[in-house]
Amino acid sequence: TTLPEYLNNNKVKILYCMQSPKIDTIILNAMEEIKHVKWFIRLHPRTLDYKDKINEDLKTLNIDFDIQISNSFKFEDILLNSNILITSWSTTAYEAYIYGVKSIVIDKKGYRAYKKFIDKGLIIYAKTCNDIKKEIENI
Repeated sequence: TTLPEYLNNNKVKILYCMQSPKIDTIILNAMEEIKHVKWFIRLHPRTLDYKDKINEDLKTLNIDFDIQISNSFKFEDILLNSNILITSWSTTAYEAYIYGVKSIVIDKKGYRAYKKFIDKGLIIYAKTCNDIKKEIENI
């Protein structure tokens, strides 16, 4: 399967770039509440050993997600086929901004790191699951 074939569907595509091998609670809540999206879970390179564990944990939820393709293709290829990037504080938020992909940070570290961008509305800071839902609805 090539990446464009794999991503060719009508769902909103969210690329979630993890900082640690634990999915943030706000993201787990969003995954459970927002059903009309496909979640692409990308691990930080230093946490790739946790991919199978995270995959098994997510299989228990009733969500549409991918963790295999998301970590097999180049970051830019996944990003450019996504509608939104979400991260805690990763520099991937800035990369998404550069490529014109809506970028959301969900951690106070991300807020501090991107405050100038957030103040100008260039990167979004989401404190709650409802904040994320609102941004998805605005696509």
